[in-house]
Amino acid sequence: MIIENGTLKYLAGTTGGGIGDDGKPVKRTDVWSEAIPCNIRINNRNNLGRKEGTAFVIAAYIVTLERRTGFDPGRIQLFNDEGQFLGEFPVVSIEVLEAVNAIKIVV
Repeated sequence: MIIENGTLKYLAGTTGGGIGDDGKPVKRTDVWSEAIPCNIRINNRNNLGRKEGTAFVIAAYIVTLERRTGFDPGRIQLFNDEGQFLGEFPVVSIEVLEAVNAIKIVV
């Protein structure tokens, strides 16, 4: 059983893009899944990132969720248990934890 402290959404696909009937470009839109309960642990986080005078947060998380068949996302969004957006991340690795019937994602 997973101790839930947040949710994730995975990039399910995109819509739009290309050229419309009027000959103008059509903006591509990302389509995200429904929220999936999960456990989020901070692997690494610091506020020392700077680029051209702008500060940013460098963060890496370990996410655990109940096992799902065919689950292989390329990008995820994380939200804490209060619904606050933690960020959008490329998936670094996915590991099936057979003994506890769960999936571990590193971002």
